Amino acid sequence: MVRSARREYEADVSAQQPPAEENARFPEENEHAGRTGGPETAPQEGPETPGRLIPRRSFTPADRIRKRSEYQHVYRNGRKIASRSFILFHLENPLGRPRLGITATRKMGPAVSRNRAKRLLREWFRVAKPWLPSGDFVVNPREGIQRLGIEQLARELKTALRRLGLEERRI
Repeated sequence: MVRSARREYEADVSAQQPPAEENARFPEENEHAGRTGGPETAPQEGPETPGRLIPRRSFTPADRIRKRSEYQHVYRNGRKIASRSFILFHLENPLGRPRLGITATRKMGPAVSRNRAKRLLREWFRVAKPWLPSGDFVVNPREGIQRLGIEQLARELKTALRRLGLEERRI
């Protein structure tokens, strides 16, 4: 019974759409006078000012070490330096750009602490990426790193890089 009622109801629906009204959203007397006519208007023309090329500052998937085998390769073959707040491993890679891997274990505290540590390290890498030498960097944060500020962490990482013999390159 219900089935037949639906069919009758659907049969009465018109397939034709009503014609669109001119200025259906705002009547002309209420439109904002300073706005342009619509999305079809071209952007304003002007002289291009030559500027410096600014490197992209983001943390993309290409900047990450993702596979377990890549982490293990860095652990086995890379150079290691220990700090108060982290252990840093570095290994040259054939990609010609720096990549970052972070391993925050449960030993350093609850998930909130681990996530804060990872956010701090990713932010440092995002900012320092244009000046870092190429290679894979794996950071094992220690308990207490989440209490550091980004400036303190950057100083400590810069010191660790110097101790590894890695110089920052300038653009």
